[in-house]
Amino acid sequence: MTRLVKSAADFDGVDEADDEELSACISFILETIDRRKLTLRALSSACGINKSRLGRILHRNPVARATPQLTEIHRIFRALEISLIEASVNVEARLCEQPEHRSLFKLLARFYADLPGSVMRGIKEIKGVDAFFFKEEWSDGLTAGVSKKIVDIALWTLARRESLREF
Repeated sequence: MTRLVKSAADFDGVDEADDEELSACISFILETIDRRKLTLRALSSACGINKSRLGRILHRNPVARATPQLTEIHRIFRALEISLIEASVNVEARLCEQPEHRSLFKLLARFYADLPGSVMRGIKEIKGVDAFFFKEEWSDGLTAGVSKKIVDIALWTLARRESLREF
């Protein structure tokens, strides 16, 4: 969500990029609401935002929307049980200029949301190691390793599909 947040010192009005990012964020929220068949009243109750205010924030007509505060967006995501990491990746997917890559973002959203808990559970199994053992500098190697694993799995899946077609 870092692209959705600006410091007050940098704020000189809402530009076109801000509009696109906010629109992508609201689009993701509306899609989630529709998929879960939630009512505005139910979401309002869950997030603690007045129903009429929530309706203005989530108006289906972008021109009629009220600009939400960051705390309101956060409360909506919390009520929808969507982590900020997952929300951020899904918003970025909507902003991706290459439509063929957008499906990759769903995988990444799930991966990023699940990774911290999975790593913390794994750390508990290693005697003498705590979270302070790990270094930020390792991220490049981890990124390369995960990327290679994704490519390897994709290639294996394609080869498997091809072998099944031969029968």
